[in-house]
Amino acid sequence: ALPIWEDFIAGKSKSCQKCDLVEVNFKRRDLSGVDLTGANLKNANFHDARLIGAKLDGAQLDGANLNKSDLSRASLRKANLSEAMLYGAKLDGASVEAADLSKAMMGALRATRVDFRAANLSQADMRKARIADSQFDQAKLDGAALDFAFARGAQFKIGRAHV
Repeated sequence: ALPIWEDFIAGKSKSCQKCDLVEVNFKRRDLSGVDLTGANLKNANFHDARLIGAKLDGAQLDGANLNKSDLSRASLRKANLSEAMLYGAKLDGASVEAADLSKAMMGALRATRVDFRAANLSQADMRKARIADSQFDQAKLDGAALDFAFARGAQFKIGRAHV
């Protein structure tokens, strides 16, 4: 039998929880509905990939290329996306609650109705992002670039974090 990650890369499986997929190339792949909970995807290439409804909770995506990818309705709770590239990506209806998006490059991101609660967005580039109706309660936004972002209906409640 092949290791679980080989079945996943070959497209024979939709689940690869906690798999080590560092620097794997998923460019333009349709990975809608996959379960990559806790997977190590550091520096992986998801350029223009479809990850609609994907489960990426706790995944290590630091430095990953997610430019132009479709992460609509994906779950990225507590995922590490520090220094990830999400230029022109779609996150509509996704959850990145308590995720680390520090220093992420997210210019022209489409992120309407996204749960950014308690996310670390410090020094993130979100210029020209569409973040309408998204929740930013308790999010860290120090040094984040939000120039020309479209934020109608977005909620930014700052207060003491619950420990």
